[in-house]
Amino acid sequence: MNDEQRNVLMWTALLHDISKRGLPELVGKDHTHPFTGGALVLKIFYRLGLITCKKTNLDLVIQKIENSVHTKLPANLFKKLSAEAKSNKICNEIHNHKQLDNIFKTLWSSCFQRGLFSDLVFRLTFFHQSLHGIAEWPPMVESTP
Repeated sequence: MNDEQRNVLMWTALLHDISKRGLPELVGKDHTHPFTGGALVLKIFYRLGLITCKKTNLDLVIQKIENSVHTKLPANLFKKLSAEAKSNKICNEIHNHKQLDNIFKTLWSSCFQRGLFSDLVFRLTFFHQSLHGIAEWPPMVESTP
C-alpha cells in the first residue's frame, strides 16, 4: 500500500464504529450504526476542513442519510422479537438502502469528488457492513460474487 491508502485505512479503522450503540442502551447488534457513523464522519470532516462544500449541501446529504436510517423492522419480524427487544434493548431499526443512489448522487455533485481521501474514508465507514442496494458500486470494492 502507498501512504495515501494506509492513511485511508487508518482513518477508517478509527472511525468505522464511531456511532455504534451498545450497553446499557442496546443488547446485541446496532443495525443502523454504519449510516449514523457515516453521517458523523461527514460532520467531523467538515469541521476539520476536509470537506469544503456549502453547509446547506452537506446538511442535505446528512438529512437523506438520517431519513434512511430510522426504518422500523417489518411488522412480521417485530412480532417475533422478545419483550426485551420491544422495550428497545435490542435494535429494532434498520437502515434502508433504497436511498443510496440518491445519497451518493447528491454527495458527489455537491460536496466532494469521488476518490478523494474524505470520500474513500466516508464510503468505507458507511459500507462496512454491506453493499446491497446501490446501483453504482464504489470503485474500490470489487463486485464479484
